[in-house]
Amino acid sequence: MRPDASVESHHFEALGTSCSLFAVGLSHGPLLEGELWVRRLGARLTRFSEDSELSQLNRAAGDWVPISDVMNEILHAALRAHAMSAGLVNVAVLPAMLAVGYTRPLIEGPGVATLESLRPLLPLPDVLELRDGEARVQDGCGVDLGGIAKGWMADRLSETLGPNVVVNLGGDLRARGAGPRGDGWPVGLGGATLLLRNQGAATSSVRRRRWDEGPRGETPPHLWGGGPKGRRGEAATRGETPPHLWGGGPKGRSSEAATRGETPPHLWGGGPKGRRGEAATRRETPPHLWGGGPKGRRGGSLHHLIDPRTGSPARTGLEEVSVVAANGFEAEVVAKTALLLGPDLAPAYCAAHAMAWWLSGTHDD
Repeated sequence: MRPDASVESHHFEALGTSCSLFAVGLSHGPLLEGELWVRRLGARLTRFSEDSELSQLNRAAGDWVPISDVMNEILHAALRAHAMSAGLVNVAVLPAMLAVGYTRPLIEGPGVATLESLRPLLPLPDVLELRDGEARVQDGCGVDLGGIAKGWMADRLSETLGPNVVVNLGGDLRARGAGPRGDGWPVGLGGATLLLRNQGAATSSVRRRRWDEGPRGETPPHLWGGGPKGRRGEAATRGETPPHLWGGGPKGRSSEAATRGETPPHLWGGGPKGRRGEAATRRETPPHLWGGGPKGRRGGSLHHLIDPRTGSPARTGLEEVSVVAANGFEAEVVAKTALLLGPDLAPAYCAAHAMAWWLSGTHDD
């Protein structure tokens, strides 16, 4: 193994989250330019600014609106995500987001929830239409690009920066090249350190961006069901704390695509709250069984991940899913789809669509 190459890094807050850029063979200047690109594009894609390109599309009330080339690409990606996920990843989620009180950046506090207005989402192709240089959103509907945009942006920025880089936009991550030691970029994911080369990773979670609906009665601690018929085993383990499961590729195997083992100290973490440091320090460990979640209780809390089948915040028995896939966009789609499928179906789905994965859950029934 060759000696470590020098890694240039840059960290900033954008897109409502923490972002990090890492590169071998670059000066700091291109990373600063990368931040500027993220900020400029984020300003066009946000729903929290009346002047953004996305807001202009949403309020056009069914009229055709000219769109930029980059918006056209991202909207086409959103339609692909809908098809890839059999409708579970649906960016036509804005009315539901507003109904649960996510009316402004959460740093400003949630708005008033109007849960009685929640309805199952329409299929995205019934809401969003595209033609050459134009788009329209059905009257009464709205689009929130969310994680789809972040995954797409991570892929695009990594291709622009250079051949040996990592872009991490709030947990939507793309790694390119061989990393600082030639064996891949060390990435913390679900308590393990993986070596990624020309791959993406993403985490979908209902633990963050959570707020209270209002006073409600106590609910009992959630129980984890360990897969089909609540069985214990490699796929799930029951206990007093919600367990985290590691899957290392198809049939739980490790592979060249996502290698665990002796790696240099990780550079960033992909665990709860996207923290760098302790979330990704464990190496050469067996499948994890340590827990998480807000003390197993939710009460009347709401969150931002909407289940399109109900139009309500997802209650599937999973709280967090992290995956490695071919790129950041695909990782985002697979992670969100798996979380919405729940603990019985997610392991098989991840085995078919992800290179490695990690699940953490608690039943909400």
